Amino acid sequence: MVFDTISLQNTQTVGWGSLVQNGILVLTLPASVKEDEGKGRKTVFTIGSPHLPHNHELFRNSWAMVEKWLSKGIIQPNDHEILPNGLEGIIGGLEMMRMGQVSGTKLVAHPQETQ
Repeated sequence: MVFDTISLQNTQTVGWGSLVQNGILVLTLPASVKEDEGKGRKTVFTIGSPHLPHNHELFRNSWAMVEKWLSKGIIQPNDHEILPNGLEGIIGGLEMMRMGQVSGTKLVAHPQETQ
């Protein structure tokens, strides 16, 4: 199984080529590759939006659990660091990454803080 979270034509092609017989390519956008009967490979479209009618009940129940898990520390948000000076801070963030000073931390730039 390949889960293609980008699901553009080129990423679908790579994922499709990686599948073995009877493999499944899970997509977040409509398929651009053609299913083939000979190898039994197939695509599956998925979307996790709480705004779709068939997901309302699932998400209504799930959000209560997520709040409980967060408050108990069962799941924790990713570590993050807010870069200074909005978009201008990206240059410094890239330099920190190049120097190996960032590991397991999401770097965040707030565009509205650009001077």
